[in-house]
Amino acid sequence: SKEQKRNRRLVHLEKASRAFLPPLVARKGESPNLVFAAFRRAVRLELERIRADADDGDDGIVDDDVLDVIARIVADDEKTEKLWRRYLELGDTVAPNKTRANMMRAWIRFDRDCSGDMSKDELEQLVNAMNIPTELAQQLKR
Repeated sequence: SKEQKRNRRLVHLEKASRAFLPPLVARKGESPNLVFAAFRRAVRLELERIRADADDGDDGIVDDDVLDVIARIVADDEKTEKLWRRYLELGDTVAPNKTRANMMRAWIRFDRDCSGDMSKDELEQLVNAMNIPTELAQQLKR
């Protein structure tokens, strides 16, 4: 059913994000606030896609929906949760990088095993979905 499909996608979003986000936020030289701004946008976009596919007549995504999902994602990692709370204290002063948000969203969608990294098969699916010119796509798949 559509409800089951929606729930599977939400579970995948949360599970893949739990593997993906903490190492990214903790990466040396990375600004957690910039990561969270882009990630917040990526989650919003993905929730909008999930809702649209479910066609459940909902009025759309509100920021509380996004914040609830991210709160569940960061809850298992104390350091990430602390940085997330610090980011929220800034309000909406950090603008998301839209390209980075779209890449995060794609990464999470195609990380089928929710490992936080990309297997060769997952990378191939991602490259195919991006409609990259054939020659470049073949080089990326090597």
